[in-house]
Amino acid sequence: MRLLPLTSACLLGLTALACGTGDATSVHAGATDHEIINGTLDTTRQAVVAVLGEQSACTGTIIHKDVARGLGYVLTAAHCVDPSFPPVQVRQGDNFMSPTRTYSVLHYQEHPSYGGGNMRYDVGMITISGVDASTPTMEVGPSVSVTNGMQVMSVGYGLTGPGDNTRRYNITKNLNGVSQAIITYSLSGGGICSGDSGGPVLTTGSNQQVIAVHSAVDRATSSSCSGDGYSIRVSAYWDSFIRPYMEEGLEVNCSTCSDAAQNGACASAVDACIDSQPCYDLAICLNECATNECIQNCASTHAAGIPLYNAIIDCTCSACSDECAAECVGPSCGFQFQDDSCTACHEANCCSQGSACAGNAECTTCVTADEPAASCGDNAERTAWFSCLETNCASECGFSSGGSGGTGGVGGSGGSGAGGSGGTAGTGAGGSGGTAGSGGSDAGTGGVGAEGGSGGSGAQGGSGPEPRTGDDRLKSDGCSVSAGGAGSSSSPFALGAGLLGLLGLAFRRRR
Repeated sequence: MRLLPLTSACLLGLTALACGTGDATSVHAGATDHEIINGTLDTTRQAVVAVLGEQSACTGTIIHKDVARGLGYVLTAAHCVDPSFPPVQVRQGDNFMSPTRTYSVLHYQEHPSYGGGNMRYDVGMITISGVDASTPTMEVGPSVSVTNGMQVMSVGYGLTGPGDNTRRYNITKNLNGVSQAIITYSLSGGGICSGDSGGPVLTTGSNQQVIAVHSAVDRATSSSCSGDGYSIRVSAYWDSFIRPYMEEGLEVNCSTCSDAAQNGACASAVDACIDSQPCYDLAICLNECATNECIQNCASTHAAGIPLYNAIIDCTCSACSDECAAECVGPSCGFQFQDDSCTACHEANCCSQGSACAGNAECTTCVTADEPAASCGDNAERTAWFSCLETNCASECGFSSGGSGGTGGVGGSGGSGAGGSGGTAGTGAGGSGGTAGSGGSDAGTGGVGAEGGSGGSGAQGGSGPEPRTGDDRLKSDGCSVSAGGAGSSSSPFALGAGLLGLLGLAFRRRR
């Protein structure tokens, strides 16, 4: 006889489909959205939670929490953490469609001997984030004496006839079989079915303890389960798998925290971007980037998606302020320079202007792109910032001025003649060129992103080049432009290679 796991492969948010085949074989107890058959609505066992994947749903039990690190540990079935249909969220509440708490999945593991179908080892563990002192837990009873005929309680979000349901139910049964690793009970009159996989089998009485995990039933259809139900005893794997998993712990770093945030606290921001074509296209583009030039090209091509993309970054940095401190930190005044003296002068005198440019996508692209667009000369934030730098940080940042005459680009050049010699170096719109004359010399080194104006008719006159960062004073933070308002921790396009890559999982969830 082949036992059927009670897990469905159903898209969340769509009508759940039962996993039963309708034949005389069996099904896992895992993941459609229905009640335990003939069960009682359960409104007290809040540690029994729904384990949701992109295409599956199960039940689990929070059995331990590490409040200091905000971590929790959920006991469930191995087939509920199948890498092909991984869990992405754990929801707490009487009805998982209107949860009281939602936890992000940081890590999960099936018993190493499960092997994709060995029911004897059908036990798995999940690490969740967002746990605090109020998070409920349920005690595990690996030393509880389990005997044939013993009364037990099953709890879960399982199936009971046709139609969908997402509420938690319980039912009390008597065991009709006990072995070292598995307990069984008759489903006559009701019991577990699809949707209950991973849920707990509890002792009865005032101090309930988890003694087993729902795994499978003999026979299942789209509306019922019959024969016997099978659950895996925790005593068989407490010392070899369950307890070591919790004791080993998990290193919570920026990668794991960001992934959890984007599937939990920041899921709404991710969904908003997914549902917006410009933001979705921007994210996909950025996920392929390994250079700042690539990032800027993506931002220029998909500029309309930047605000929603920024919302994900801001939320992630807020949720993972400690773990992602290095990735999220940005210069206090929007940009920093490779020259420390220039940076210091900029922060002391032009902070608001730099922050304004950093907060403007077009300005940021203009001052960091290798080939700025012609329209950059009209960007007000850029013009104001460069003017401030020229006025206040000419020596610290390498600005110098000539007389009137032609205007320079990066190097600044001017004509000589009736209009005078020299030129205005490198910043702003430049002065008007002199009258016709001959000769001329460079008027000095241009500043950051210097733009030439109209030159005179002399040999060195003419229009200067478009703004650039040719002297390489301006640098970005990480692999992205460090930007945002003063004191902001976010950047206009991305936070760096780490968070760029982490957004990939979230954006593959597009519906």
